[in-house]
Amino acid sequence: MSECKGSISYTISLRVSHPSASAVDISEALGMTPRIAQTVGNERRTPQGQKLQGHYDRTYLTTTLIPKTSGDFIDGISKALDAVAPRAGHIRTLLDTEGYCELFVGVFSDDNIDYLLGVPEMKRLVEFNLAMRIDCYRGPD
Repeated sequence: MSECKGSISYTISLRVSHPSASAVDISEALGMTPRIAQTVGNERRTPQGQKLQGHYDRTYLTTTLIPKTSGDFIDGISKALDAVAPRAGHIRTLLDTEGYCELFVGVFSDDNIDYLLGVPEMKRLVEFNLAMRIDCYRGPD
């Protein structure tokens, strides 16, 4: 539940990183198409494809679970966790092999916001061994 006088929207993604598995192997195991995919050892590149110095030291991918939606992101947490549930075994395997998984929540508001994440939602995050990162952005986009 949030308290805000202005408009609020949010998006929720699953972020995964791993020290050795490829982005293709992870996305195939999870059955999800990544929005961003970088594989360990590959040359670093900008989002536009220009080469950067160095190589990725970990595989990283992110996939959208809830596209930008108006309202309180707490309402979307259960839907995002429902999308993750069938993949719990694969997530456990990633975590057991030094991987990291989190729900990433981007919140857009033109006012100050206050959220309460309830115990049921926290229990489900723990059930799937997921961290949750919340970035709040001032303004409608």
